[in-house]
Amino acid sequence: MAVLEALRNGHAYATFQALEKRLRLYDFSVETTDGNTAIQGGRAEGEAPVKVHIHLDWLEEPPERGEAFQVELIRNGEVVHRIEQPLPIRITLEQPLPSGRHYFRLRAVSGGVYQVLSNPVFVRIIKPANAPG
Repeated sequence: MAVLEALRNGHAYATFQALEKRLRLYDFSVETTDGNTAIQGGRAEGEAPVKVHIHLDWLEEPPERGEAFQVELIRNGEVVHRIEQPLPIRITLEQPLPSGRHYFRLRAVSGGVYQVLSNPVFVRIIKPANAPG
């Protein structure tokens, strides 16, 4: 039942990958300055800037050649950060945001064989970065 509930709430991601080596998106979440956190399919409301947490790695032993992954953080439909490196990738990115509604997605690709696309994380900012107290 927990799996069905997670799918209903959008707490999932899609992968396209070789069967012998599997990827796992261990973390893709957004945390507001005042401590509200949401995962894929979830919603957070709070103050900016926000921290975006990303952790992508192999589920089992990695392939012998350490293929680089191109990871893109997408905010409101536009790529706002891009890195390229072999797995594991574990980063936290700070994103200043204006007041209003926003969403983040993650896309990771390596050699056309491996792809990950997250569901969005929705954020409503009630106090933007650098706003007076």
